[in-house]
Amino acid sequence: MSPLKRFLTFALPMGCKALGTQPDTAAPLPQECCKAIHDLLPSIVHGIGTEEYNGRLGTYYSYQQHALSPACVVKPTSANDVSRILRIASLQDCAFAVASGGHMAWPESSNTGDGFLFDLRDLNQIDISLKDQTISLGPGSKWTSVYAAMSVHNVTTAGARVNDVGVGGFLLGGGVAYMSNTHGFGSNTVFNYEVVLSDGTIINANSTSHADLFWALRLAGTNYGIVTRFDMPIFPSPAIWGAVTLYPATEQSTSEIFADYEKYNRDNDNVDTFKSAVFVNMPGQNDMMMTVIVNSAGQREPPMTSVDHIQQAEKLGSTHIVVSDVMTALLEAPVRTAWFTMTTRVNRQLFLDLNKMLADVFQPFEGKSGLSLAMGYQAFQKSYIEATHDSPVYNSMKEADDDLTLILLMVTWKDPKDDKEMKKATARFGKLAEQEATKRNLFSNFIYLNYANGC
Repeated sequence: MSPLKRFLTFALPMGCKALGTQPDTAAPLPQECCKAIHDLLPSIVHGIGTEEYNGRLGTYYSYQQHALSPACVVKPTSANDVSRILRIASLQDCAFAVASGGHMAWPESSNTGDGFLFDLRDLNQIDISLKDQTISLGPGSKWTSVYAAMSVHNVTTAGARVNDVGVGGFLLGGGVAYMSNTHGFGSNTVFNYEVVLSDGTIINANSTSHADLFWALRLAGTNYGIVTRFDMPIFPSPAIWGAVTLYPATEQSTSEIFADYEKYNRDNDNVDTFKSAVFVNMPGQNDMMMTVIVNSAGQREPPMTSVDHIQQAEKLGSTHIVVSDVMTALLEAPVRTAWFTMTTRVNRQLFLDLNKMLADVFQPFEGKSGLSLAMGYQAFQKSYIEATHDSPVYNSMKEADDDLTLILLMVTWKDPKDDKEMKKATARFGKLAEQEATKRNLFSNFIYLNYANGC
């Protein structure tokens, strides 16, 4: 049996909810697990209604996650704490969930109503070595703190494009970064993981030790243990430039911008490029389109398109400042939300038809208070795909032998009474979109884990 197969006998299904390793015994009540952990580590266990408990629930991106009530919140402060807790969870067959930033949208992705919650926010180390040109990060850090620490030294790393995202979830789900054409996903740059396995063993997974696990952690999911430290390289970054531009969503402007988006990304398919572009269509009440362009070399970029814009905001500064001002302001939280994602080959006509399909599916809900639709398009050029060559997703991305586009639909609304029909409409659009892309031989089997909606 290979080392990875042996290891997987102890792996924990942490993607939806995590269970221990004693399936033959009756699962204990969640409160019993909390008591067992409290008896061993009383200072890090927080019960329902406490300040720490309520504070954790208040950090979730989606209300659907916020609504779940774990039996207790457990806040380890070290890998040793995690190890001791996992031993108890495995021995007693305790159900639990694991949360770092809490930015995943679907229920039970990082919270639970059937067990206890691992809250990793106190595993928030940020250790920079200018001598070795590396940074070591705890999973509970948020990128706003990471970028602020690095900006003092004019360096950066392949981190999130939104400040409020947690380090742990971002890197274990892959992580699309501004410099991905050169370095691939954020996970492609991690050269060592400190991991606690389900039996409580603490190991380091890298290219020479536990190499199969090291490979799996690079975008194969969160099912293999709890990562307590990520070691990554840093890169010089005196300044980056970014801009958000809004355009009217007329039929003509939409067609022109999609054509210009396709050309822009093909023209910038180069491992040495420092450019990153996202196109977002926002039909419905606003009827606008938006482009987000970032140049991580600090060079000002011309607009992606010649279409007359409504408004533009741009910023030149450290990664910390630009990420905060350009991308983070685009996402509000908490929200009631449903997501759909898929990956396709680049094709302007498909994108135009998907936009029309989206409008048709949600037309019955037009005028509903708080309803917002945003469908984003993020290019995976060939240079980007080649930069992922040492990760589990490389073959599925490469099989198209073409540039790919990652599509994300984000549906948000306010009234909990609308939950069922909004989720149903989102799923209906997703099914139709996949069918259309498949019919045109444009569908890719690659699914970006950080955008995937549900188990």
